[in-house]
Amino acid sequence: MSGSAGQRIFFLSALLLVAASTSWAYHHFQSGWVHFRAAEARLAAGDPVGAEAVLREMLQKDPRNRRARLALARFSSRAGRLEEAVRHYKIYLGEADPVSKTGKGG
Repeated sequence: MSGSAGQRIFFLSALLLVAASTSWAYHHFQSGWVHFRAAEARLAAGDPVGAEAVLREMLQKDPRNRRARLALARFSSRAGRLEEAVRHYKIYLGEADPVSKTGKGG
């Protein structure tokens, strides 16, 4: 596929949203599969900031999404945000509540 990384991301995002409108894809869209694939596409296109934003949006919608939680823990660790990474890993491992009102979760 030719074009800039931004154009490829836009095209893939549009394609995923169209796919989400079909009955087959509706379940996957609701479960976060489409969003996770969009995050992977952004990362592959050299847009880690965009990929991380998609993962954070996924966790805002579903704080118990384990796939997004683990990916965000890895992003945080690689970015040197170790306290944040540890918090995400603890939630992933079930050692903290992702929807805790104390601020120690999500």
